[in-house]
Amino acid sequence: QFSTSKNETFFIVESQHYGFRYFDNDHSEEGLERFKKKFFTSDLLKIDKKLLHFHSLFSHYRIVLEQPKNIHFNHLIHSNFMINNPKLLNISNKIMQILGGKGFYFGLHVRVGDGSFQNRLKENLKFINDELKKFLKNNTIPSLDTSYLNSNEKKKEYSTYSLQECLAHNLPIIYIATDAKKPIKTLKFLYDRFPCIFTLIDFNTDLKKFGKTSSNFAPNIDLLKFYIPIIDYLIVSYGGVFIGTVNSTFSRMAYEVHDLYRDGEFKHHF
Repeated sequence: QFSTSKNETFFIVESQHYGFRYFDNDHSEEGLERFKKKFFTSDLLKIDKKLLHFHSLFSHYRIVLEQPKNIHFNHLIHSNFMINNPKLLNISNKIMQILGGKGFYFGLHVRVGDGSFQNRLKENLKFINDELKKFLKNNTIPSLDTSYLNSNEKKKEYSTYSLQECLAHNLPIIYIATDAKKPIKTLKFLYDRFPCIFTLIDFNTDLKKFGKTSSNFAPNIDLLKFYIPIIDYLIVSYGGVFIGTVNSTFSRMAYEVHDLYRDGEFKHHF
């Protein structure tokens, strides 16, 4: 695949998620955090092999950059390394248009999947709720009817609206990217407070039109299940507002795309 043999490859083996933390400064005062051992890029440069095979690059805290040239290069990658698969972009753009178009809906990401996020779910939902209310009250996306924030009667009425009815009444459209298998039940805290909430589940008909997609390496495997999170991530990133889950890598990536879309440059979040 890389035109290299095992003899030309150096394998860096770890036995756990948080094994090595990599530093580009041999004299860095940054700690290990939850990692077990320091590994300096200066040592990597001494390895006389054609290919370095890393066990994992899990965690966006794994690589500590302090050298200006490396920080600049990292910034360059983040600013230019964008998804350009035509099928992914077509289906994502179609759903964005159904939601009202790029920049005209609110994008939220709620991670609930594993222990640490499950334990903080109530806290994260409250944070997202409070942030969303601020954006709605400040008319961040202008000319929307937010009167239901002060009327339980309107809120109850609007909660029965379809997407088309929400758009027709100029109500804020909220798109949630989530790994919750039953969003209405798991994210009830938000559904009870905001009408016009939609998730990728609401667009199953459009997803079915995506068709089977395979790779050259595994022609018999349908890649749709792997593409679903990417479609979710693209849609939520292009909202006029994006609010993510603290410490989520998915949210961090979505913030980067959102910042590039809104401001032309990415900012650091979390």
